[in-house]
Amino acid sequence: MPARIILAGGMFVSVLGGVLLSGQSCRAIEQAPGIGTPASLEIMQRLRDEHALVADMIKAQMAARGGGFERSFTDKTDRDLQTVKSVQVYVLLGGLVGSDGSLTSAGMFRLTNMLRALPDTTVTTYTWDKWGEAYKAILANQGKAKIVVVGYSGGGSRATWLANMPSKPQIDLMVNYDPSPRWQMKPIGANVKKALCYHNTKPMMWMPGIGDLGGGQLVGHAPGAGGAPVQGPTIETVNIAEQHFLVQIDQSLHEQTVKAVRALAAARPARTEVRLASLPCKRVALCQALSAMRQPEDRGLFSVAELSGAKREASGRKAPL
Repeated sequence: MPARIILAGGMFVSVLGGVLLSGQSCRAIEQAPGIGTPASLEIMQRLRDEHALVADMIKAQMAARGGGFERSFTDKTDRDLQTVKSVQVYVLLGGLVGSDGSLTSAGMFRLTNMLRALPDTTVTTYTWDKWGEAYKAILANQGKAKIVVVGYSGGGSRATWLANMPSKPQIDLMVNYDPSPRWQMKPIGANVKKALCYHNTKPMMWMPGIGDLGGGQLVGHAPGAGGAPVQGPTIETVNIAEQHFLVQIDQSLHEQTVKAVRALAAARPARTEVRLASLPCKRVALCQALSAMRQPEDRGLFSVAELSGAKREASGRKAPL
């Protein structure tokens, strides 16, 4: 009997000791609550890159849509394009001293009335000595409307001055009616997308103390350094031969001008596409994941859920620094 008691007591002590030791070992490997494994520098850098990518995507999409990113980047509505579809025409009159342009260039008012009959077209006239005011008005409307500059006689030469201002105003169409004087004409550059010049080969206009008037011609900028060509506008030259004052009342020329402006007004502006490929990808793995997801018919739009899936896939691969 005593032997059994001793044996049972020994077994109890053994079991109790094992439990106590087990508890201590468990506590030895248990981590203190609230303390995690420190992240490596590579993982932290990857997280920063991914967050930057998502931020760039959202900024680009909100800029393209004006807020809200549930629609496609390329989903432009007619309302969005309305202001870009309109046309602003700036007519620079001729005249001997500028202020007399309303009298000596009265034929150009026939053109302005024809242009105002076009849809979404606004016309403003200036005497040639006020070309600086026209320049300021163009800058105020850039990006809001298509810009057309029409110049007759002295207004034609000042149109080229306007186009050569340091800010290089963007002009969609320039039309010159027998620009004058020839020696005050300036070459135009790529900021003028298209130009039409009624070049008078026989202006038959001579003024005492001034000399010959009329006969000016539009040209692009001369070749660059080393004779390399430079990008310039598309210039269409129409040769005419009539007395300088008669050019402003030539109905056939006005009809050509109206046709050119009408074509510009009817041309639908190119849709602006913002593609994720243009966003900065700092990690090669992220770029590869996005490229794998993009299909040929995709138009550059990824949902947040798709982008999150791409990040999870990228995080499982070793990305080169």
